[in-house]
Formats: sequence, C-alpha cells, structure tokens
Amino acid sequence: MKYHIDDDECDDNEDGDDIKTDVISNKLIKTTKGNKMSCGHFTVPDTLFDYTKVNLQGSLHPGLNCPVCGRSWSIYELVVYCNMSEDEKNFFLRVALLNERNARELQSHEQIDRIDALYVQEEDAENPEDASGQGATLIP
Repeated sequence: MKYHIDDDECDDNEDGDDIKTDVISNKLIKTTKGNKMSCGHFTVPDTLFDYTKVNLQGSLHPGLNCPVCGRSWSIYELVVYCNMSEDEKNFFLRVALLNERNARELQSHEQIDRIDALYVQEEDAENPEDASGQGATLIP
C-alpha cells in the first residue's frame, strides 16, 4: 500500500476503498465514509459539521469555503453532507440567512459612508477655509 498525501492521490487499500485526505482534518479517510464536496475535496460528516459550527456563525457569507482551494460550499451542500437533523438544518439555514442579511446591511452602510464622504468633499470645495479656520476669500 502506497499513499501520496500531498497530491491527494492514494492507492486502494485491502478493502478496495480509495483513501483520500480529509480536506479539513488532514487525516486519511476512506472515500466510502466521506463526502466529495463540490470542489472535489473529501471530508467526513462529523469533521464538516464541526467546521460548520465554528466558521458559519458570525460570518458574512451564507456558506463556507474549502480550506484548501477556497471554492464556495453552499449552505445546502453543508446541510446534506453534515447529515444534519431537522433542528440543526433549521438552525444553520437561519444562520446563513442572517449572514446574507448582515452582508447586505454592511454593504449598504459602506455605500452610505462613501456618499457622505463625497458630500463632505464637495462641501469643502465650495467653502474653502484657511488654516486659521476663518473663511478664505477667493480672489477672482
């Protein structure tokens, strides 16, 4: 049996199962016990669930990214591959919705801040002041 962990390629073991490296825990897993994520990497439900618990709450994204390649995993993919119960599914779907809402809210505030900054710049250009804080007189 020969394993090449670095390039994620492994020979078959005695049971005929492929062995892959878990993308999150970096442990060897049988592909029959793991899930192939949309990015092509493998993980097991328990590891993925723990990763989801730690990283989804408080995020500004409705899903997670693969820790190796950075490709996005949707909340629906996480729900299925974590083997979540109905309660867990409902909880994490609500967390994902809150993350989306918070991201939109933050983006909206950033746009308002940019508009305010432009308004202040425009106002300063119309009413220049000298260093003493007194209004400067423009010479025509």
